[in-house]
Formats: sequence, C-alpha cells, structure tokens
Amino acid sequence: MEDFSFIPIDLPLITKCHKLNEKNVPNVGPQSLDRFTSLVNNSNYNECVLFEDIVVGFVICFQDIELTKSYMNEIEHKNYKEISNRVKNFL
Repeated sequence: MEDFSFIPIDLPLITKCHKLNEKNVPNVGPQSLDRFTSLVNNSNYNECVLFEDIVVGFVICFQDIELTKSYMNEIEHKNYKEISNRVKNFL
C-alpha cells in the first residue's frame, strides 16, 4: 500500500476527481464541474485516493445534520433524499 495516498479533496484535486466521476457515468450520476465542486465544498467529509499521483478513487460524504439537509434539499439530491428516508444518524 506504499504507492497509495489518501488526502482530502483540495482545489487542485477537484478537477481530477470530477474527471474520474464523469468517466464512470452511467454507473454514477453525471455532474457539472460547478456542482461537483459545490458537493465537495459542502460535504462533511471527503477524501481522494491517489496511486502514484493518479486519482483512482474518491469519497464525498454527508452527515445527517440540519445544515446538510438544508443544502441537499436546496439542490434536490435524490440519493441523499433516498438514504435519509431509510436511515437516521448516518455519514
């Protein structure tokens, strides 16, 4: 695992993570770069996985708290809505 590194998604990595997201459509939902950036900036936790300085994965997490609920309702995020209807107290 020496070649892997795990770091928060910062501004230089947002574009790389977004490109990886778009490469995986339709398995994941397509996002504009602006919306993807907004998701990262409003997330409660995010992390990027690098292998030899190449983005190979990422996670963007949201917690079941009022501030997050307000943001998710504002953008009408269907996955968040579905999860929050099924589970309480999650990340």
